[in-house]
Amino acid sequence: MPQTLRLTAQVADALLRAIPEGALLLGADLRVIAVNPQLVELARLHDVDTSPGAPVDALAAAVAEQLPPGSPALRRLNRREFPRKAEIRFLDGRILLTSRRQIDVDGERVGALWLAEDITEQRRRENDLRRHVRTLGELARERSEFTARASHELRTPLATILSFCGLLASPSGGPLSASQRTYLDTIDRNAHRMQEMVDGLLHASTAVGPRAEPTYGRVDMARLLGRLTSDLLPRATAAGLFLVHDHEPGPPAVA
Repeated sequence: MPQTLRLTAQVADALLRAIPEGALLLGADLRVIAVNPQLVELARLHDVDTSPGAPVDALAAAVAEQLPPGSPALRRLNRREFPRKAEIRFLDGRILLTSRRQIDVDGERVGALWLAEDITEQRRRENDLRRHVRTLGELARERSEFTARASHELRTPLATILSFCGLLASPSGGPLSASQRTYLDTIDRNAHRMQEMVDGLLHASTAVGPRAEPTYGRVDMARLLGRLTSDLLPRATAAGLFLVHDHEPGPPAVA
């Protein structure tokens, strides 16, 4: 081998070893100038002659044997052509991203550099991400459908309850005792609260944009305790319990 070619091969080999990708440097005559260990490992070329000056045929054939039938890259390699840019899928499931770059000196084509990078794990993560996105989309759709069904099923009986509360509270329905008025007010108040919850649930499932900041205000504890007592009174009475709350007049509100 001429000294000039040997020096070129030694320099090329040192340069190719310094890059992270697998690399093959070919001369214009399609003979190997240099191959780095990364490509030998990636393309399983341990038993192939990759020494400087070796023809590229054996290398291309060794890669082609590892590709599935009908692969576009296989057809190119069988013609001893290295794709300019392609994803090569091997029979063992590995995926290599390859690219070919021409090397010109003073306008003359002197060779080509073929690079290969293992992107198997990257493609796996991308596929997992797409699968998770599809799953989240299906869950969001199911949640929207459930919310729509639930709101519809709850709105109808709530509307009936509120309508009858209005009829019972009307003077035309006859006078109510104090206990009946308390029970009716409790039913009406809780029905309205449940209606607000249904509206809020439906709004939350369709709202778009940043979540509203919480607001704070003063709470009248006497009124709050009175409402809680009224809410629990029917169950307490049914259980044979006497429930009452007592508080001093005019307690301070709680912030």
